[in-house]
Amino acid sequence: MFHEVETGRVEPHVISLTQSKIILDWIEEYRNPPQPKVYKYGTLPWFKASLAAKIIGLVGDPNQGKSNLLYWLISELRKTYEFNLYSYGLRCSLGEQKIFSVEELEVIRNSIVIVDEFATLFNLDDRKEKRQIESSFRLIYHNQNVVLLCGLPDNYRKFIAAKLHAVIFKRCTISDFVNGSHVKNVALNYRGAELGSAVLNIPLDQCLVNDGDHWYNPTIPLMGQFDTKAGNPAILRQRPLQKNVPKNVLQKVE
Repeated sequence: MFHEVETGRVEPHVISLTQSKIILDWIEEYRNPPQPKVYKYGTLPWFKASLAAKIIGLVGDPNQGKSNLLYWLISELRKTYEFNLYSYGLRCSLGEQKIFSVEELEVIRNSIVIVDEFATLFNLDDRKEKRQIESSFRLIYHNQNVVLLCGLPDNYRKFIAAKLHAVIFKRCTISDFVNGSHVKNVALNYRGAELGSAVLNIPLDQCLVNDGDHWYNPTIPLMGQFDTKAGNPAILRQRPLQKNVPKNVLQKVE
């Protein structure tokens, strides 16, 4: 910066050390933007705050451990709490009450409800049922329940994503999110190292939680007793080795 003096010459403007430090701090912040504050917990304080009536969305690509997270979550909560548990779509039993229809879901009160693969329970492709689905969510929330929806990124249409009070992310492909949805906006507002241009790359043994105020990054152990895919046969199997025995040797043996 420069200023004119009485002589008519332009003299350099001398800045103080404090001003210099402020300018250098601005430059450094521009080069290295601040990272979001992520709380790392091994237990569940991030979920305990959600024990009031809420609708929570668990979103992730296929085979990223979403169901494993649900089994771990319930196992951890049972170490401290007693609660009524209902589920739809879980392959393994947690000793809960299974439900198989929206009608059953709407009459549940004061409970934790897990809806795995929720797109198979609600017809998301029929726009005529949009109001019915919204009414179901309002009633479930009014009945004082904590509902955990589990699905793929493209399952969270705008009208469903808008109902979520918290979001749990596993690894997600950014292009699979519904444009303009609350879930996509939350994911893209994250400024951690896991967010790339194409993938929100969460390790298989972790998840990323946003409760509306803070980000959390708990570690999720493998719940081997609930791993229904562990016993699947391998698609590619090793062929047994065959030894090439010369024909004249076989004739001698005979």
